[in-house]
Amino acid sequence: MSNRRAPHVRVDYPDSVHPSNHPFRRWRDDCRVRFLIAGGAATLINWLVRFPLDLLMPYAAAVALAAACHMACAFVLYRTWVFPGSDRPLMMQVGDFILINLVSMAVTVAISVAFREILMSLQIGPAVAAAVAHFIGIGTGAIAGYIGHRRITFRSERDVVQSSMVRAPGRAAAPAE
Repeated sequence: MSNRRAPHVRVDYPDSVHPSNHPFRRWRDDCRVRFLIAGGAATLINWLVRFPLDLLMPYAAAVALAAACHMACAFVLYRTWVFPGSDRPLMMQVGDFILINLVSMAVTVAISVAFREILMSLQIGPAVAAAVAHFIGIGTGAIAGYIGHRRITFRSERDVVQSSMVRAPGRAAAPAE
């Protein structure tokens, strides 16, 4: 066997098919898509964990404890993969993450309990009503969570500076007064 390497071959791709223009790459590089994937994984854990917890405690408590499992998983995924550029100290991120998720959890529990009652009043069985209601509650809480984490928990100083810039029509950005 020879230790010689094959000569480097350059491939000229048309712009439309260049690997850097591939849709999956654009999606991978978009933090909204990463948030949906990471949040989806954490949400799946949230939703699945509630079923065995339902056997051990009241529905609202099971939803709340499942949401706590979601929070732990989501923090790790969001901090390392979705919003890795934050320069805020870890403890500030943890504190803001908990506060935003407590609000999101309250929304999730309230929506879940309300929709379960609505669905059960429509003669939908309790197990199906609880599962569907919890799914709707999780989705509603996820919207609030994305906004809060993007703007507060994992923001960077660059985001703060950019948001403090005021743009007049036809003029370059200027610092806010």
